[in-house]
Amino acid sequence: MVSPSAVAESKPRFRIVIVYDTFASGPRAKAELEPLVDRLKPEFELETELWEFEEMRHQALREQASREVRDSELLVISAEGSEPLPPAVRDWLGSLLPGQADCLAGLVALSAQPAGPVLEDLRQIAERHGIDFFCNANAVSPPKPSL
Repeated sequence: MVSPSAVAESKPRFRIVIVYDTFASGPRAKAELEPLVDRLKPEFELETELWEFEEMRHQALREQASREVRDSELLVISAEGSEPLPPAVRDWLGSLLPGQADCLAGLVALSAQPAGPVLEDLRQIAERHGIDFFCNANAVSPPKPSL
């Protein structure tokens, strides 16, 4: 009889790194990724790491986050979307992503806004580095006015 831990050990690992801007956008990203996670669970051992935009301003934390992304399959940037990416995050992505096109399955942008500067920043960064880009812009509908 095969033990459950032996089955888990035989599954390939799939790591997702989420980098978020606000306290609300980290959990929102995890919730939006839940359908993907549910589909991958039977086939993969899943790991999720969370990093806050603010942490990209600190060299040691930025280096640790970079190591985790280089060892991951999916990079998710979750942001409110109304402002451009902060310079520290843009610089971090610019130094991290060269050479990652064959390693990452994609760069995913999750935004509370259906369009905005952060989505355009991320789309351009992904294009520049030859990384597949996915976003939820079409899935987010603007709030309906109350009557």
